[in-house]
Amino acid sequence: MIQRLKEAREVLVLLGLIEADLEVSGGSMPPLEVIDSLGYDLPFERSIVAKVRALSAEQRMQIFQHFNIDRSPALHLVSYLEMMMGLFQETDSSLDGTPYAFYQQKEWRLIHHMRQGMSWYSLGPQPLFRDQLAPYRQEEVRRLRALLRSQFGPRDESYFASCWVLEEVDGRLVSDYVSQIIVPRRARPLVAGLLARYGGDVPLLDAEEFGFRGSDGVATPSPRGEVDQQDQVHGGHRGEDQHPERA
Repeated sequence: MIQRLKEAREVLVLLGLIEADLEVSGGSMPPLEVIDSLGYDLPFERSIVAKVRALSAEQRMQIFQHFNIDRSPALHLVSYLEMMMGLFQETDSSLDGTPYAFYQQKEWRLIHHMRQGMSWYSLGPQPLFRDQLAPYRQEEVRRLRALLRSQFGPRDESYFASCWVLEEVDGRLVSDYVSQIIVPRRARPLVAGLLARYGGDVPLLDAEEFGFRGSDGVATPSPRGEVDQQDQVHGGHRGEDQHPERA
């Protein structure tokens, strides 16, 4: 199904290029500059894209007449399709090739700009109308990019452009929703220090209590006794985040 949605997206991107800047009865279609700024491109269909871009406004209007139905601009439909596609994720990691990495993650699934009341900013290049906090979060972006590079190695701009930080929900910081933090015992002093530095009275729980395995793959016994078999099966590391629209 995801592949079929991707194919529909490609058709709509081409239609968006065809109708870009056209004056129609309902007003002006989204300009080509907006399409380019959003990165809507078809890297595997370069020749077709080049032919569409080479069409004159008159030629594009003639094609547009065959699609002039009661609908939203193709550019908007592409955005809605991407929202739907953002609800799904492959079970294997496309970043590091880890099989079944999806099942090692514990997270909320949020779609960027799907509802009002959420305050976001991106770690990579985005058009200003899409990332309005960017001018005010440059220092935060710099520090977070450095942190990701130090933890996971080199990352290019396309990677950072897909990373979004959810800062507030309905005026409340995301940290206000945290009731407890689960960390490996060896990281407990570090996390406790960060909480003391930035404020927050959040209980810390040992990850070993939930079947966490160390880097050697061996489950560490908890003070309450050995980790039971069920915990050993379902425990594991949190996988690396694979999509821009997550908390």
